[in-house]
Amino acid sequence: MSMPRFYVGPRWPASIAAYDYVLTLSPSDLAWEFLRRNAQYQRAYRLSRRGSERPGRLRGGHPIVRVRRRTVRSIAWGLNTFVDPALPAPEAPLCWLACSTAPILEALCCRAPGSTFDLAIANLRSAKGVIVGPGREEYVLLGDSDFSFTLRLRGSRAICGPVCTTFLLRGIPQATKLAADFATFGVLLHAPMQRGHRSHHRLLLRDALVALDARCIGASHRDVAELIFGGERVREAWSGRGGWLKERVRRAIATGEMLRDGGYRGALEGSCRFAR
Repeated sequence: MSMPRFYVGPRWPASIAAYDYVLTLSPSDLAWEFLRRNAQYQRAYRLSRRGSERPGRLRGGHPIVRVRRRTVRSIAWGLNTFVDPALPAPEAPLCWLACSTAPILEALCCRAPGSTFDLAIANLRSAKGVIVGPGREEYVLLGDSDFSFTLRLRGSRAICGPVCTTFLLRGIPQATKLAADFATFGVLLHAPMQRGHRSHHRLLLRDALVALDARCIGASHRDVAELIFGGERVREAWSGRGGWLKERVRRAIATGEMLRDGGYRGALEGSCRFAR
């Protein structure tokens, strides 16, 4: 099988174990896995790369990306800034625009006096990285296997050391949503969790990604089934009565295409439909 130029999945030939990381992703990270497989997004990213800076790392090891200018094109995809589609979700500096599965809280920072501080990026186990915007605002990206969260910070630079924070609220916030956002922030601040979700729903999403990648390189429906279920099981059931295995593969492909081509936005709002 010939590899397409912009294939972004695990190295082929892949095993089902190469997709185990999908079972530990939060909903917003899952949305990214489908979006980064979208050929139109890949093209938009390539066209946006002029003048971009290479990512670096903070002293504590967290990735940092500096963005020189805003790109209107990224907003069309629901992203604050473009992200390299070659990066899987655990490595991607994802900063979505407002969505329910990756809320944003704004805060004003000032340099912490002595040993008293509210926030130290180096101490955050849930910190996945930092984006510094063209206006020197800092987006601290937090996440675990259940939640994603973004802190948008202004004032003293949190990447340079511990800071005290004052949270900013726009307009009259909805009390229930605000409480939920701070509860999520509290979990990621103090007790982030990394665990695998082997629910039927999550396994279907994993299979949809497997099917997308396999079809991208020209694999047949049976090849997809063998990768997901194993060769022995496929030999026994592929031509059996009912055709349940063929239907499962067809549904995985259709679901993957639907989520890749725009349905990922539903995942960002906490709902994910499956193709029928």
